[in-house]
Amino acid sequence: MLRSTKERVFQAVLYEAIGLALLTPAYSFAMGLPLDNSFITMAWISTVVVVWSAIYNAVFDRLLLRWTGRPAHLKTFRIRLLHSALYEASITIFAVPIIAFMSGEGWFVAFIADLGFTAVYFGYTYLFHLVYDRVRPVRAVK
Repeated sequence: MLRSTKERVFQAVLYEAIGLALLTPAYSFAMGLPLDNSFITMAWISTVVVVWSAIYNAVFDRLLLRWTGRPAHLKTFRIRLLHSALYEASITIFAVPIIAFMSGEGWFVAFIADLGFTAVYFGYTYLFHLVYDRVRPVRAVK
């Protein structure tokens, strides 16, 4: 049993919308940038991440089902940690160039900013997917 494409898109958009609302003000404050610049930066990252999230979660869930026989909503604690860690590590590839360009800072500062995002989003990713899986368990695809 896997989530439908429509469900994956909904999940990814919801995940990013909540994350954007939570992190934009913190990023603005931490980087000393205007809120509008921070919002645009976060929106760019979110747009890329929405596409990546749908792909990543679909692939992860297919592999999980193939290797363990478990549907996505029955991930163990360890599998949820692995899911979150791999997801956040992969986002760095997309986020650092966007942060560097939009902030006018160098790659190192952008990487440090992304580490801050990663620390916050690691916990957020874990909690979001835990709650999402409980509220919207996998249904048979028709």
